[in-house]
Amino acid sequence: MLKMEISQEIIAKSEPEVKLNLADDVMRLLNVRERNSEMAKDWLIFISTSNFKVTAGEIYLAFKMALSREIFDSNGKEIDLFPELSNNTTGKVISAYLKHKNESLQYQLSKDKLKALKTTVNEISENEKLELRENLLKMIYDEIKETGFSNDAWHLYFDLESLGKINPSPAEKSQLYKEQLRKYELDEKRRIKTKFSLKNATPHINQLMEKVNGKQLLESVSNKCRSIVASNYLKQFTKDYETFKSQVASKL
Repeated sequence: MLKMEISQEIIAKSEPEVKLNLADDVMRLLNVRERNSEMAKDWLIFISTSNFKVTAGEIYLAFKMALSREIFDSNGKEIDLFPELSNNTTGKVISAYLKHKNESLQYQLSKDKLKALKTTVNEISENEKLELRENLLKMIYDEIKETGFSNDAWHLYFDLESLGKINPSPAEKSQLYKEQLRKYELDEKRRIKTKFSLKNATPHINQLMEKVNGKQLLESVSNKCRSIVASNYLKQFTKDYETFKSQVASKL
């Protein structure tokens, strides 16, 4: 029977009792027969001081998923689990879980977007619109809470602007766009050079520079700027989801 309490606190901020119960539960899950107190102590220090934005319940779930081969390491291979509390293995398990969690959110959002694209406006019910909006908002909240930034936050930019909660000046917009355009150029050049040989990369880089130096603003760069501004504002309100949601409540 699990001793672990249900807690929404990330592991670093959890109560000592929650952490101790987690260690017991994970050792039981892994069939650790010799309960070494020093091993458990080192493991608890590791999960408490590492930058894992996961709860105790999520860590236990991650180990269960690794045992049942639902999540895999960065190379797509099964994670070897032994009857011990290994810091190295724990890092792999939690990283695999976070990757799976993020991909699941992205997959659901992609399905929602595809559904919206395939359905005419009149065929989408009000409840469906609210559900699509809620899924998007929840995903943005989770990403900003975890990393301080969501690449999809641009979806909320104009809502926040119309509510008077963000109002960057033309000079600020221009400066941010120039910075992000430069990053976009460097990232794309790196991607092209990785994908193509030097000879074959040249025409692709030339096309890229035509876009970068063109008079037309690049929508992907503009959206990145909007995501930065929106994320910087919204990250002040990630204490809980309802507080975050209230910032765009009139648009839901």
